[in-house]
Amino acid sequence: MTDRLASRMPVVARASRIVMAIQAVVGLLGLLFMLGVPSGLTIVGIVFAVALLLTAVLLFVVVRWRSRRRAVLILAITVEAVALGLQILPPVLLGYFTLGDLLSAHVILPATALALLCAPETRSWFDR
Repeated sequence: MTDRLASRMPVVARASRIVMAIQAVVGLLGLLFMLGVPSGLTIVGIVFAVALLLTAVLLFVVVRWRSRRRAVLILAITVEAVALGLQILPPVLLGYFTLGDLLSAHVILPATALALLCAPETRSWFDR
């Protein structure tokens, strides 16, 4: 009985998985919309490739979540940090960053997932 309670997923771990699943679904929808845009080797093609890669990694992490492997947690933290960085760094580096940029779902979702993934309960759940 205690093993069952000890292996129970904490609320923060479940919440981070839900946030990442939402991100993956939104990413898939975004990719579907981008299919109609002519790409090639332009910036649209690069954005499509990065979005495809991030969405694929998010889906992989969500599917492998219950394995409780440390690599899944590290991969999840990495992909969320990259997703957050890709939303914040370009406006900051190009000089058009405003505080309103922080209220975008593209910033709020990865920031929330990153905070939840770094919570002690989530980290300890992955230390099986």
